[in-house]
Amino acid sequence: MLVFRKRLLFWIIKAYMKRWGKVIILSFIVGLGIFFLLLSTSRLLVHLLPIEKKIVVGAVGAYTTDVLPVAIEKKISFGLTQLAIDGSVIRGAATSWKIEDNGKKYTFYLKKTLRFSDGRKLTANTVNYDFSDVTTNKPDQQTIVYILKDPYSPFLVTVSRPLYRGGLTGIGEYKIQNLELNGDFIKSLTLVSTKNRFKTERYIFYPTEEALKVAFALGEINRAVGLIDTTFRKISFASYPKTRVLRKTDYTKLVTIFFNNHDQVLSDKKIRNGLTYALPETFASGERSYVPYPPQSQYHSNDAVTKREQDFEHAKVLIDAATSDASASARTTIHLKALSKY
Repeated sequence: MLVFRKRLLFWIIKAYMKRWGKVIILSFIVGLGIFFLLLSTSRLLVHLLPIEKKIVVGAVGAYTTDVLPVAIEKKISFGLTQLAIDGSVIRGAATSWKIEDNGKKYTFYLKKTLRFSDGRKLTANTVNYDFSDVTTNKPDQQTIVYILKDPYSPFLVTVSRPLYRGGLTGIGEYKIQNLELNGDFIKSLTLVSTKNRFKTERYIFYPTEEALKVAFALGEINRAVGLIDTTFRKISFASYPKTRVLRKTDYTKLVTIFFNNHDQVLSDKKIRNGLTYALPETFASGERSYVPYPPQSQYHSNDAVTKREQDFEHAKVLIDAATSDASASARTTIHLKALSKY
């Protein structure tokens, strides 16, 4: 009986393979080919899938809905004009403009394709700048005219202020999806791309740099920006797995020492120049600047007249010359003061 069953099973398999063998072999080859094709293109397919790309950024600062970080504000909206990295004025919501009447009349021509993040079209009526001592005319929906009482050359920079409608509804690439407040201050906000709803960025603000470090160490955020010191509990963030530390100079911030020219000692220019020559050339954080403009600015200059490199000998000569008439026992103390948060 057992032999009969084995023969029966063998005849059934043989008959099945005789009829469907070619189909089975062909299907196996095709399936194997599809498997290797999917394996080689899996990375491309992953990028094509609608997977949410969420970035969580942490920063130190106290911001309100009226005062947003510049980097975030640029994502949400822009003005009639924009400022390029070198400080020059470029087109924003306006395709072009003309200046007449010796700088007292500015005419702007709006782009016809711009819309606010809620879908409403940008027109002259939705441009809501409120300037004092300025007359505003809107001859049509794509033209807006400002007439000033007196010439004001930085007016093109003034109208680079971002345009909003109904709060923080702008014309930029991103819109605010969620806003969490702590009193009057922003605790966190989430931006979503107007072109790709799966592309989001969340920003969380912390009161101190230490709180920001703790949040990064605990995984609450995956990016920490604006850190001066990148160590946490004597361990560098660079040693954390899958973590990169990128050092960049923030050219939007300038640390400046102001001298009190009414002071009996500091009123002497030799003292001020001597102290300037005593400043170091390099700093642990940031770069030395000889002018109040970033290197990218069209107004930046490395002129030898403004550049005073560190020279202790020359600094000593200047200070000694200024204090030569002072009593040998006299001692001058200079107090350097700053706000508590610095």
